Amino acid sequence: MDRRIWEEFGERPDEVHQLAAAIKKAIAVAGEFVLPNVDQEMPEVRLLTALHIRRERNSKVRKMLLDDRRPKGLRCEICALSRPELDLSLQESLFEAHHLVPLAEVGERKTRLTDLALLCACCHRLVHGAMVLKSGWVGIAEARALVMPG
Repeated sequence: MDRRIWEEFGERPDEVHQLAAAIKKAIAVAGEFVLPNVDQEMPEVRLLTALHIRRERNSKVRKMLLDDRRPKGLRCEICALSRPELDLSLQESLFEAHHLVPLAEVGERKTRLTDLALLCACCHRLVHGAMVLKSGWVGIAEARALVMPG
């Protein structure tokens, strides 16, 4: 899309400025929209040195879960998202391993495939967001009810 816009307007900067002014005027007249401050800046990518304790996850757990579920088709256990038309590596990039047993509560242990759920990234984020809001554990069935009520 950027290339097409550039090809059409790249050599006509005066016209682009006129169009932008017309859009801004229309928005101001409508009064419903406020233009975002495009000049706003926020600092990012600062280098920090941190010392903390964290729970180490085994990087092989997700791969083992994907290997286990691949023959039946990769599908989110909450929303049922499945994209079999995509290349396998793209399909796999959609999914994350979610621990059904809260790691913070059990301490160091061995994880079995039955301890895991395959979730799309969106549902995985939703589950963890719901846990923050609820200040407690949210299981797969409860998360499914949030996503697909009724």
